[in-house]
Amino acid sequence: MPEILIDDLNLAKTITWEQKIHRSQKLETLDIDPAPKLTPNETIHGSSRLIELQSLCPFQAFMEFRLATKEPIKLEPGISKINRGIIVHGALEHFWQKVRTQQNLCQLEPTQLQKAINDSLEYSLKKLELPPSLYKLEKQCLIPLLTGLLEIEKSRQPFEVIATEKTIQINLSSIQIKIRIDRIDQLTNGNTLLIDYKTGKNLPSIFDWFGPRPKNIQLPLYSVALRSIQGLALVQINVGSLKFKEIS
Repeated sequence: MPEILIDDLNLAKTITWEQKIHRSQKLETLDIDPAPKLTPNETIHGSSRLIELQSLCPFQAFMEFRLATKEPIKLEPGISKINRGIIVHGALEHFWQKVRTQQNLCQLEPTQLQKAINDSLEYSLKKLELPPSLYKLEKQCLIPLLTGLLEIEKSRQPFEVIATEKTIQINLSSIQIKIRIDRIDQLTNGNTLLIDYKTGKNLPSIFDWFGPRPKNIQLPLYSVALRSIQGLALVQINVGSLKFKEIS
């Protein structure tokens, strides 16, 4: 009897259940779409956040500064942390534009000081167009906070405020960095002190600047932009903490 091979039987071809599942998939082909390269005449613009994100996560830096995408703003009850920072910065800018020097500050009578604080807060709060109840509540919260801060200012060595909310640009390779300096004081010995307001609960650490992935690099950038500055200071303005932290 002749030998018959299985291939000669013309049997129906069967597939395993794994193959059946795999073949049921609807596959999608994606084209490789690389990010556009910078042209020779193109310049990247950003803030200190651009440098920090590029260090920590280049993809996030690309998404935010090249593609202009941003994380949706998280809704918070009452005043957001960002808006509270804006209010404090605006009020202090208005106050020091009027008072100018520590000597003038010390010469203010208590009623005059409270009026100056009140006027500065109203100037800053009105920009946000808050509901009347929230406006009043925030003002009541910030008056003692700014009063306490100015008492600390009185105890410092004499100074004159020579700049507030100053915007400058610096070039780092092909990157244009725009930074805003909260305040610059000139001391009686001629030295200048750059001051950065912080309204959060925690102050950045100088050790953040020296690791392989630098963080909180605003102050180092400020010192690069203004090499004539002799000192840097962080000022924490928070209900839980009011203090100066100077860095020579």
